[in-house]
Amino acid sequence: MAAMSKSIKKDGMEFDFVAGSGFNGLSAERAVDMICHLPPSIEGLEIFVAPYGSPFMDAVIDWIERSTNLKTLCIDHMIVGGRNGGRDAGIKLSKTLAAKNTIESLRLW
Repeated sequence: MAAMSKSIKKDGMEFDFVAGSGFNGLSAERAVDMICHLPPSIEGLEIFVAPYGSPFMDAVIDWIERSTNLKTLCIDHMIVGGRNGGRDAGIKLSKTLAAKNTIESLRLW
């Protein structure tokens, strides 16, 4: 994780947590830690089927705020939590995205 956070990787990263993908089975804590250690310089982030709730979404939003060159973001089937958890995460995400002037492509499913 520490090595990944110091990476100067520029292209995109993809995380697919669907069963059989290699990332499924991670604990919520490990998944959050992985997002927290993403290099801020990557240009694209794609996350699929993440069942980790609000802490994971908060980590993604915090990473977006720290990112320096994010051009493409795809979030597909992320489970955030009940009505208020989802609403609050959506509000926080929309405010964060509105403040990012580097994003060229956004896909939310």
